[in-house]
Amino acid sequence: MDKTTKDQATTILEKIGLDPSTAIRMFFKQIIVQDGLPFAAKTTTISDHELTEIKQILLQSRQDVLNGDIYDLKSIKSDYTDRLSGSNND
Repeated sequence: MDKTTKDQATTILEKIGLDPSTAIRMFFKQIIVQDGLPFAAKTTTISDHELTEIKQILLQSRQDVLNGDIYDLKSIKSDYTDRLSGSNND
């Protein structure tokens, strides 16, 4: 393990009153209890249709930036949510 990762983790563990050995022991115990990793370890797969939609959104976003069109975060989130839910307010 690289020194930076170990040092950062050790600092966080010290804040919650643990040393690395105890944290690793706890992690291993949870692997046994969970009969696997104690967190989801998976890849995310998207369909070709979803990928096409994402590419279209990114291309439109790029064009908007090039055109100087600026949107606030609230409207971007709303538009994104609408697109994901399949509704269309256009």
